[in-house]
Amino acid sequence: MNRLPSPDDGDRFVRDCFGVSAPSPSRAPRPAAVDSRFEERRRWATTALAVFGVAAIAGALFAVAGAYWATWPSSVRAAFLVVVIAVAHCGGTFADRRGEPILAYFLYCLGAATFLGGVLALFADVDAPRRRELWANAFPPAALLVFATAQTSRSRSLHFFASAAFVAALALDDGSRRIFAFRFADWALVCCALGEYWARRRQSLSVATVYFGVCVWTFAAICSAPLAFDVRALTLIGVFGLFLRWFSATFRSAFGATLGVFIALCSLGLAAFPYFWGASSDGSPSAATFEAVVAAAFFGFFSTRLIFDGARQNVVQFTLAIAVFACWLVAQSVVAALVFAENRWSLAPPTTAALAFAALLFKIRTERPDAAPRSPLPTPAVPLDALDDDRDFDDLFDAEARAGTRTPRLAPVFESLDAFGERVARNCRFPAYVSSVLAQALALVDFARSDWTLF
Repeated sequence: MNRLPSPDDGDRFVRDCFGVSAPSPSRAPRPAAVDSRFEERRRWATTALAVFGVAAIAGALFAVAGAYWATWPSSVRAAFLVVVIAVAHCGGTFADRRGEPILAYFLYCLGAATFLGGVLALFADVDAPRRRELWANAFPPAALLVFATAQTSRSRSLHFFASAAFVAALALDDGSRRIFAFRFADWALVCCALGEYWARRRQSLSVATVYFGVCVWTFAAICSAPLAFDVRALTLIGVFGLFLRWFSATFRSAFGATLGVFIALCSLGLAAFPYFWGASSDGSPSAATFEAVVAAAFFGFFSTRLIFDGARQNVVQFTLAIAVFACWLVAQSVVAALVFAENRWSLAPPTTAALAFAALLFKIRTERPDAAPRSPLPTPAVPLDALDDDRDFDDLFDAEARAGTRTPRLAPVFESLDAFGERVARNCRFPAYVSSVLAQALALVDFARSDWTLF
């Protein structure tokens, strides 16, 4: 005998699809819960209809454009693509401000797909050897522009488009493409580290995993070319250390995060030695010296930050930062004593480090103890590999990190820097997003020219 469906079968199916636990059969749902579920279904249905409508309009528009694409001049092609990208991103921004994130993310992805497809379509009528060369020149900057848009948005899907663009660009790039005097593979590694930072801030395991795959491909591309032991190579190793730190933090592996910290500290500290000043693979001593100075500045800031935050979160990273900086300072002093007669600037790194630490210590010691306590800043998730496990199984990393979640910050200076960084990121996110979209439009206009050189 067939059972007649109960009136609650449809509600139970929708709840299961959306991951909402079904109520107990002995208790009837409250009217507020019914209204909430109905409002959620109505919102999803409205968004789905809007997405389908936009997709249908875009499909019809692209079909008409494809029919007349061969007859349009390059300027008209670029103008069509720019208008579609502008409409997609403006619509996405409007939907995001109206509280429709799914529709907004779909429109963002439509704009990114139009931009990448437009880069391919602009050279579709060129002969095959020339077309591949044009794609190899155009796709690396296009991938960087899509990544810039993804980094300034809240959409995970845009990062998937950016990672796919990186893979395509790495497949087309032969290592000769330079963007502001740096190889595209170098830019890709930096973007992978920034993408992992984005994934850590939003606890997105999918984005972190995708950028891990892109990083593996990038390392294969970097190692396929001849390597030189110079400041640039050490800086890339430091970037990889930061990538490993943020990737491990996303997956709650304190050991991997500590290993990344050690790699970044050692590479940046080694790049600051006078041996690398003036030694560059591209024959530019001034550029190499500037890179070494930047590496030394990052090393000083990074190690100082780890000394204070490590004492709060993890004694392993605290001890590591103290040991690495102490060895670096001793080695720099020995080098300065040996080569000071030949190079007066060799005394600059240890002197700068000493003055910076003296100023920082003076700032901390002169903080007023009776000052009003500041509101605590939201701290990111502590990189743990077993936070929810039994405490009897904690290793040194987990025990220290678990204790660190209950302690305040030790340095008001870095608390102020964190607050300043949060304000800058919050205020500059939308202007940076608009700038990245405008750069995409400019790139399409430049690619449409026969003698394009800007990108």
